[in-house]
Amino acid sequence: MHHSASELLRNCGSPSRILHWQAAALLSALVMVLIAASQNFGEPNTAGRIVGFEAEHGREAGGGVQWTPAWPDHLAPRGTQRYRILYFIDPGAATDHRPLALRLSGLFSSEAYWNGVPIGANGRPADNAPDETPGKIDAVYFIPSSAIHSGVNEVVIKISSNRNVLPTRNVFHRVSVVPYSDDARRSLREYSSPVIAIGALLFALAALRGLPIGVGRRDRADGAAIIGAAAAMATGEMARALINYPYPLHAIRLAIIVAGAAAFTIFTIRYAARFAAPAHLCRITATVTAIVILAALLVPGWDTKISAILGTGVAGAICLSLFALRKGDPRSLNLLFGLSPFVIAGISGWDQFLDNYFYVCLVPLIINIYLIERAAPEAKERRAAPTTANSTISFREQGKLTVLKTAQIIAVRAAGNYSDIVLSNGRNLLVSEALRSVHARLPEDFIRVHRSHIVNKDAILEIRAIGAGKYQALLSSGYAASVSRAKIAELRADLRGGQAALESMT
Repeated sequence: MHHSASELLRNCGSPSRILHWQAAALLSALVMVLIAASQNFGEPNTAGRIVGFEAEHGREAGGGVQWTPAWPDHLAPRGTQRYRILYFIDPGAATDHRPLALRLSGLFSSEAYWNGVPIGANGRPADNAPDETPGKIDAVYFIPSSAIHSGVNEVVIKISSNRNVLPTRNVFHRVSVVPYSDDARRSLREYSSPVIAIGALLFALAALRGLPIGVGRRDRADGAAIIGAAAAMATGEMARALINYPYPLHAIRLAIIVAGAAAFTIFTIRYAARFAAPAHLCRITATVTAIVILAALLVPGWDTKISAILGTGVAGAICLSLFALRKGDPRSLNLLFGLSPFVIAGISGWDQFLDNYFYVCLVPLIINIYLIERAAPEAKERRAAPTTANSTISFREQGKLTVLKTAQIIAVRAAGNYSDIVLSNGRNLLVSEALRSVHARLPEDFIRVHRSHIVNKDAILEIRAIGAGKYQALLSSGYAASVSRAKIAELRADLRGGQAALESMT
């Protein structure tokens, strides 16, 4: 069933709910402005640039070294390998007497020489793994000022990467000349986006935890799982700024990021599926899990692998949200507002997406998830619903639309991912919609009295104890619905107006 924009706004209920949507839209637009205005986060101030990169190819007849051009993005040697880097030093940097350092980052042990002068070692390179001492993932080598020439300088590095267990096309992460610091770790400033994201994610978890008990409990669990997965990714991303670990441990860091991306994708799609197709939730979850596992195993390159996994999650959740919007579920608008920044950031700033923009885009997503959960129909501040006497509810099954007056419904019983509608004329209608979803569309006269039952308050004749601490609500058609002990007091209060005769429960 198609819904116009005005119908969707009417469905959203109170003006405050519309303001939530407007706030979500403005927030998403603000994030886009921040992305457009941002520059590279934390790029170090380099003192020059690489003008040549060559690999040792053998020895000349006279004993000299033969060098051949190498492509630094496709270097993953085994054994030991020597490389010559021609590095142009800016004249100002060569004459202002600032201490400079060569920064080498990557999956290798190394020794470095600047214009023939040994400047240090990181681990011990060797031809085989037992003889190699693994180096740290990041290293800085102090360059004596007397060895620095204005213009082109020759840097020779000897590396080995025998302890690397990762399939990779390139073991080099960074080669640059920077102002000297004895701390080789990456600057935390380079990971400002993950740091900010972790703070926002922890705040969001606390906010979700503070919602009333029973508010969209399963939705809230999926929302918390999205936040937890994103926090794992952010923690793995910024770990390099906290610990300068031996390069073989880089596999653990990447595994954390990939696992976080996989969980983010699975739970984001699962969250959207609760609105779009709750009856097929398990099937959708299994399908997405299989796709994520295949992407993790088959897609080459770690950045490409993570991007493919995250892209699957965002694209899948957007498709499901659009489907839910077509069905008339207003909550999907919030989810679309939360997901749209990922699309725009991925298109406009792909080179910075994984390192920075992804974490910036998390902020509007988690705020929209919070707005959805805060406005959940089970909340104490649930919006006013139409009365049972003048309202209707519709179900679409196998292309057929069934419209019922809610006054005809006396109870709804959970049947797995389906719901069994019990009608006053003795008929039953099985619909492919979860009990929680049906309850969200019913007037407030319908009470969730048990995890498996919703009842029409006006249809209750009596509540009786059946022994062993169990209770039942006897309804006007003779149907008996289970009542949980926790709901007895609440039900008494709701029925205190004399609409039902409560028998003694002792």
